[in-house]
Amino acid sequence: MNTHEQIRKYLDEEGIVERSTEEVDEIINRDLPGFPERFDRVAEDYESHIISPSELYDLTATRLNGMTVYDYFKSRSRKGVEWTLRNIIGLNPGEENRVLDVGCGTGLESVFLAEMFRQWEAKGIDVSGKMVEAARARATKRNVTNTEFSVADRDEVDFKDEFDLLLCLHSINEGHYFFDEASLNHVLVRRLERFRTALRDGGKVALTVPIFDPTNFAEGYLDYQKDRMSYILEAAGFNDTSTDFFQIKKPGFDMNYLFLSGVAN
Repeated sequence: MNTHEQIRKYLDEEGIVERSTEEVDEIINRDLPGFPERFDRVAEDYESHIISPSELYDLTATRLNGMTVYDYFKSRSRKGVEWTLRNIIGLNPGEENRVLDVGCGTGLESVFLAEMFRQWEAKGIDVSGKMVEAARARATKRNVTNTEFSVADRDEVDFKDEFDLLLCLHSINEGHYFFDEASLNHVLVRRLERFRTALRDGGKVALTVPIFDPTNFAEGYLDYQKDRMSYILEAAGFNDTSTDFFQIKKPGFDMNYLFLSGVAN
């Protein structure tokens, strides 16, 4: 079984099948009455900085038909999850790696990597205790013992020269979408400097970063965002940076994001 087949088989087994936004909404409305209204209220409070991120993500870790709501949301971008995992494996990390997954959510990606590469050690951290519980449950269900999950904030990463690969998927700029660009750039450089410290020399970082739909902006916007994020990585102590772009457009759901990588120097 090749890598692509392994990814597809794993996601199928975990219930991350391709679903439309309409299908996800229908399932949640039918099986979790009142959840959409509660989620909208909590999301609004989160965006207004009334509540902490952990409260929002604890809510999305609600169980539904053996999965979390968070994973139902992820199933809307199944192709994006496949693309991200292929890109991570395409970095050609070493045979024996220590991996840190920052903002690990329900552990979907880190459990897959730990299962595929049993000689690796994967550690996931997330600000949500409920997410961490879900990640541990996923690893236990699949009998993956080379993982460890704990509650921590991305800005509490205080490891030094411990990891060979660091993942931060969809969470590097979470909660900062309304910052002006200069302020956000400063936050990202400081955050990535902490990530660089956690990596051994030659270790690799892999990020996915949501961006606005480039068709809504002037020509050259996508290239600008690629150059901007590459500069931020380099300013934080990474070289050999690369970027790739992925786009999902379907009724009720648009997803546009960059996959970025760099080598700690």
